[in-house]
Amino acid sequence: MMDERRGRSLLFAGALLVLVGLLSGAAIPAMATARLGLSAHLGGVQGGILVMVVGLAWRHVVLSPALETTAFVTTVFSNYALYLALQLAALWGTSRSTPIAGAGSAGGPLREAFVSGVLYAGSLSAILAMALVVWGLRPAARAPEKT
Repeated sequence: MMDERRGRSLLFAGALLVLVGLLSGAAIPAMATARLGLSAHLGGVQGGILVMVVGLAWRHVVLSPALETTAFVTTVFSNYALYLALQLAALWGTSRSTPIAGAGSAGGPLREAFVSGVLYAGSLSAILAMALVVWGLRPAARAPEKT
C-alpha cells in the first residue's frame, strides 16, 4: 500500500534528520557563529521529529495522488532545506536572514543570498506541506470506499 511505504519513508527521513542534527551539535564550537550552530542543531532535531510525526499520521491523510505526492515531497524537502540553510549560515557566518542568531557576523554577498534563498524556499515549502497535511487530516476527509 502506498500510504504505508510513504509513511515509513517519512519515519526514516525524520530519524535520519534527527541523527544528523544530534551529530551537528558536537560541531557547534567549530562554527563561525555558535548561536547559529545551536539553531541548526535544534532545527535538525525538531524538524526530524516533525517529519516522523507526519510519518506516523500519514495513514490518516486523505489527499488526491498529486496532492499526496506534493505533501510528501514538501515535508521532507522543507525540513532538510531549513536545516541545511541554518548549518551553512553557522559555517559561513551569514546573518542577513537570521539577524538574531547571527548577530555580529556577516558573510559574503553570494553566501548571504544562497542562505536566504534556501531559507525562504524551505519556509514556503513547510507552509505548503503543513497546509496539505492539515487539509488531508480534516474531519470531513474520508478515504475512498473499497469496492
